[in-house]
Amino acid sequence: MFVTNSGGKLPCIARARRELEAGRVWRAKEILRGNIASAGYNCDLYVEYGELLLRAGELPEAGKYLFLSGVRKEHFQ
Repeated sequence: MFVTNSGGKLPCIARARRELEAGRVWRAKEILRGNIASAGYNCDLYVEYGELLLRAGELPEAGKYLFLSGVRKEHFQ
C-alpha cells in the first residue's frame, strides 16, 4: 500500500486552499475529491478534505475521511 504524509505540500492542497481563500468552496472540494484516487493513501489529503467537508456541514462524509486519515483532534469529535 502506498502511504504518504506530505506535510501539506501536495500541489492539489495548495490549489484547494487558494480556492477557499477566494470563496470557492465548491471548487476546493472538487480539487481535493479529484485527487483522492490518484494520491494513494495520503493522510494530509484526507485531513484537508475531511476538514473542508466538516466546515461545509457534510458530517457523515467528513467523518469518513477524518477517520481514514488516522488523525485524532478534539474538534473532529
